[in-house]
Amino acid sequence: MGGTIKVTYEKIELLGEGNYDTWAPQVQAVLTLNGLRAIVRNGVRPLAASDASDDEKNLVEAARNLDLEQDELAKALLLLHVSQRHHLRVSRAATAKDAWDALKGIYCSGSRAQLTDCRNQLRTLKLRPDETMEDYVSRAEALGVKMASAGEPVSDQSLALSVLDGLPKEYSTFRFFCIEDTGRHEALTITTMLPSLQRIYNESQPLEDAPPSAGLMGHARDMDKRQQYKFKGNCNYCHRKGHKEAECRKKRRELVSANKPSPSKHTAMMAQRMASSASAVVLDSGCSTHMTGDRHLLQEYRAFKLASLVTFGNGSGQAEGQGDLTLEGLEGTVTLQKVLYVPGLRYTLLSVRAAAAKGVDFYIPANSTTAIMRKDGETVLTASLTTDGLYVADLARGGAQVLAATALAAGEHPTPSDWHRRFNHLGYDALARLARDDMVTGVDCSAADFLAEKTDVICEDCVLAKEPRKPFRSTGHVTTAPGELMHADLIGPIKPSSRCGASYVLDLVDDFSKLSAVTLLHTKSADEVSAAIISTVLMLEQKTGKPVQRFRSDGGCEFVNEKLASFFKSKHIEHETSAPYTPQQNGVAERMNRTLLDRVRAMLLDSGLPGKFWGEAFLAANYVRNRSPVTGSALVPWEAVFGDKPDVRHLRVFGSKAFVLKNLPSKSKVDPKRFIGTLVGYEPGGNYRVLAPNRAGKMTIQVHRDVVFNELSRQYQAAGGAQADDSSTIEVEDFPNDAHPHPAVFPVLTPAPVAPPAAPTAQDQPLPDDSDNVLRALKHVETDEDNANEEAHWHLTNRPVRARQQPQHFVPEDFRANLAQPMLKDPSGEFTHPMDFSPDSLARLTAKTALARPDGESFRDAMLDELKSLYEHKCWRLVDLPSDAKIIQCRWVFAVKRDSKGNIVRYKARLVAKGFTQEPGVDFTEIYAPVSKFVTLRAFLSMVAKLHLAMESADVKTAFLNGQLDEVIYMQQPPGFEQGGANTVCKLDKSLYGLRQAPRQWHAELRRHLEAMGFQASEADSSFFISTSGATVYLLVYVDDILVASHQLKDVKSTICLLQDCFELRVIGEPDLFLNLQLSRDMKAGTIFVSQPRFVTALVEKYNPRPRTTPMQPGLKLQRAGTPMAIDQRHYSSVVGSLLYISNATRPDASYAAGVLCRFMQDPQEEHWKAALWLLGYLSATQQQGLTFGSGNGLRGYTDSAYGDDIDTRRSTSGFVFTFNGGPISWSSKLQRPVALSTCEAEYMASAHAAKEALWLRKLLPRNSRERVANPPEY
Repeated sequence: MGGTIKVTYEKIELLGEGNYDTWAPQVQAVLTLNGLRAIVRNGVRPLAASDASDDEKNLVEAARNLDLEQDELAKALLLLHVSQRHHLRVSRAATAKDAWDALKGIYCSGSRAQLTDCRNQLRTLKLRPDETMEDYVSRAEALGVKMASAGEPVSDQSLALSVLDGLPKEYSTFRFFCIEDTGRHEALTITTMLPSLQRIYNESQPLEDAPPSAGLMGHARDMDKRQQYKFKGNCNYCHRKGHKEAECRKKRRELVSANKPSPSKHTAMMAQRMASSASAVVLDSGCSTHMTGDRHLLQEYRAFKLASLVTFGNGSGQAEGQGDLTLEGLEGTVTLQKVLYVPGLRYTLLSVRAAAAKGVDFYIPANSTTAIMRKDGETVLTASLTTDGLYVADLARGGAQVLAATALAAGEHPTPSDWHRRFNHLGYDALARLARDDMVTGVDCSAADFLAEKTDVICEDCVLAKEPRKPFRSTGHVTTAPGELMHADLIGPIKPSSRCGASYVLDLVDDFSKLSAVTLLHTKSADEVSAAIISTVLMLEQKTGKPVQRFRSDGGCEFVNEKLASFFKSKHIEHETSAPYTPQQNGVAERMNRTLLDRVRAMLLDSGLPGKFWGEAFLAANYVRNRSPVTGSALVPWEAVFGDKPDVRHLRVFGSKAFVLKNLPSKSKVDPKRFIGTLVGYEPGGNYRVLAPNRAGKMTIQVHRDVVFNELSRQYQAAGGAQADDSSTIEVEDFPNDAHPHPAVFPVLTPAPVAPPAAPTAQDQPLPDDSDNVLRALKHVETDEDNANEEAHWHLTNRPVRARQQPQHFVPEDFRANLAQPMLKDPSGEFTHPMDFSPDSLARLTAKTALARPDGESFRDAMLDELKSLYEHKCWRLVDLPSDAKIIQCRWVFAVKRDSKGNIVRYKARLVAKGFTQEPGVDFTEIYAPVSKFVTLRAFLSMVAKLHLAMESADVKTAFLNGQLDEVIYMQQPPGFEQGGANTVCKLDKSLYGLRQAPRQWHAELRRHLEAMGFQASEADSSFFISTSGATVYLLVYVDDILVASHQLKDVKSTICLLQDCFELRVIGEPDLFLNLQLSRDMKAGTIFVSQPRFVTALVEKYNPRPRTTPMQPGLKLQRAGTPMAIDQRHYSSVVGSLLYISNATRPDASYAAGVLCRFMQDPQEEHWKAALWLLGYLSATQQQGLTFGSGNGLRGYTDSAYGDDIDTRRSTSGFVFTFNGGPISWSSKLQRPVALSTCEAEYMASAHAAKEALWLRKLLPRNSRERVANPPEY
């Protein structure tokens, strides 16, 4: 211990500004070599404790003396390695440890901040454009040293991964292959990675005019050999030495300068060691683009007119065309774009470079033989290392799959070929004219682009589908305005029938503009053809303002008939007919037929859609043709008629894959937000018609707006996921006979069923109600009225489409009047409405139409009463509308109140604000308002019956007018009662019916007054109040209807009087009808009977079902699949909704059957409709049945389950019923969410479902509700 210590002096840079991170580890190394590191780290040991023994003190003192000697040497060493500015600090330090800590404190005083900064720098480490790979790695290592000196060392593997992550996307190949070159089982470090990384970086540096670099996967050594043995022969083109003709720079320059299509050069350096298989997909880093040797694997194939040269490591080849190739991997599907077809190539090559250029990252996890491709953080494809050293893609079915998938290059600008397909294979010359003459907006390709595409690319679909023929001879006539001459012709019959059952296509063409209208027809009957012609002619006359003067067709009886003759006579239209077997005399229509058929063929061949969808193809083709150039006109047909230039940027390729945003919320947050379908047409307002499965799995045509398209992929699949029959064809038997001797056979697809349209009369022809929709379909301009009133959609065809609609109560009045029942004339000549008190009829009434009825005076009095109440409540003040304020519209809503026997009690009118126009955060915030449950009402009635309570009901007049508004809202004046100027509006001070916040404000006001009267809301139902201050009083509120009960009648009346002091009430007394429930009380028996016979009777009279003795047919098990309904599916929704209301209110025996029927609301079948009528027949036979309360004691519950009850999902059904005082007050029958694995599990879930309801009921029912009354009170 007392030996001499030799200090080794090392030449180290003195400590100064900025070098502490490198100085500290060097000095620590010198201290370690001299055995002084411990003394600097731990310091001099302290003296021995005072109570230690002498021997211990001697040992400690000896060790301390050695520490002091070492400490002096360490201080001297530190002094030699610091700059002069630190000499005094080191000399004054008591120990070497103190000196080291002082120096560290100076340069590491912000160590935490420095550590955070280093972490951020390492996390955001990026290779700079002007930085070499060696400098980049050195910078990363310096950051690692800084973090280690700050007390947080970084592992070699973490540092290496940071270096890889910092490489830019264009070098993603490096990240992929540098790991491979380090070896599959070696630890990833900068030391093992740097040689490969440096070599690959050097190889990737571009040389001026150099050919593409060689491959990176398994070819580095081969490439080195090729470089050693450079080509020594002469070029066959320039005759210079040292390169081949394929590498000749002079040839490439001359080809470019001569503006000739240069044969593209591509490289592929894949090793030739694996067994040949064109469907095997090999990852190749040296390949400049994707390639395949199998033509059948390519989609959207385009042949080259000039072959492209492809250079391989062992030779060369020629690419004859290109297309798209879709791979179905284990992780999903990936579409490769612009895949070259190279005949003779034995593999499909996936170019790592091309994929990396599209944002795909490649990497290989440590100790793994699997390469992973990622895009946007998600794995899209994996590849496994084979014994030959190649990475082969892991595919779901062992090879390339021609399936629809998202392309890697989604979002690129459309090419001329894309526009050719979007315009339904319109010729490139016409497309060039479209762009050159600026005939439409939205096309971003030039005329030169289209003409160049015409010379470079062959569209096989056009070659197969179109039949170029000599044009018909001109008839010599010249028209100067729309409507002067209209041509008509009929195509068909077409087999098989379309989805809507159509077999014919009626084509009408305006001679001047060439605007065409097509109509799908079931037959060529005179009635059906005449109705379509009359509707179209009337629509064009109204919208263009110019009458049709001449009408030309052939002499078929569908055109020459009494109905059309009468119509043409009334409109002064001259009807011209062509001679038999002379279609040239009606050449415009014949040419139009050929144009549409050619495009339909090409569209269906291109899309791959099967046979019965030709109707959709015709409609889409006509829509696009009206926006395409025509011979002899500087305007497209649309602009020639309507004057506005169409915007075509919304056009997409027919049949392309559509990703539709879901309108309904997802069941899980991780579920996809879009579903996949197929584009089959267009709708007004930029909407699309998409063929997709509905929630029941049935393929339907749906209308959507928020759609993203992959135009490089086809998607169509038949219902259930099975691919459609590709052999489906259509036969056009009658087009025209002399020019088309053989049936035209080609594949096709369809719309939804439609009944033949009714023909209008010949005299005083009114414009059809849906004529606006005809024009909107043609113009594709959506208005507010479209959503409110669009019952049919024409595409210039009679085809119904289900459109989004506003709530009926708030549809604009001028449109709602058109939907009212037909007006009748009385002897005085005035128009009036038939007496109709149905809810639908009353909902359609406006102030004007209501006053026109025979009972209009009753409605007028009701309107005056409503206004009187509004003025008394001081709901508004008349003010001038501020310039920056928003105004809310209003309308009148009418109703007729009846008693329990169906007699009219009073007429009711309500002024309603159109709250659907309010904006959140502007004129409302919170809108939730509690409403009492049926369970609470039944429990209330049961308690009243059992305890013999006195009960009365009351109705708060204009309840919502009592709510105070917190927002500033301006509303138009009541229609028919306007005052002041045009700018005078109502500034609302209190809530009004229809406002979003009105229910909430009313409930808050009511609760405030009830609490002031001593009532407290139940914890279980905030609409059920109890007062225990004095006599116990129970009060139940359902919006503005109130039930009050107590042991003494005087307490009930006292409570009602207090309410009358606060609100205007209409006291009813002992109720016999509450919320449309009929109440019958037997005071002697102490019971209350609740039923709904009037509601059931009205439902039965509407559908007239056969009486049944059971709610469901015994043994019946319904499932989704079945026979389509023969009637409108809306009838099913209406009936099932009514059945559900009845089962929830008074009929627990119908609850299970109604619950089963609800499962099929999305897509009901004929079997479901029959089951609904069966249940309605059971209710008809038992409509006098109901609930009886008061005949028993206590609360009892029963529960059960039906295991695997749902055939489609194998989910079980939970059911329970709770009785209170002898009558059921709560019941449920619903599907369990998870799939039970056994009957025991199903029973447990059902029991848990019932237990939750039991706990809620215990909280709802008052403790004294089970008390028994020996002597009922008299009242």
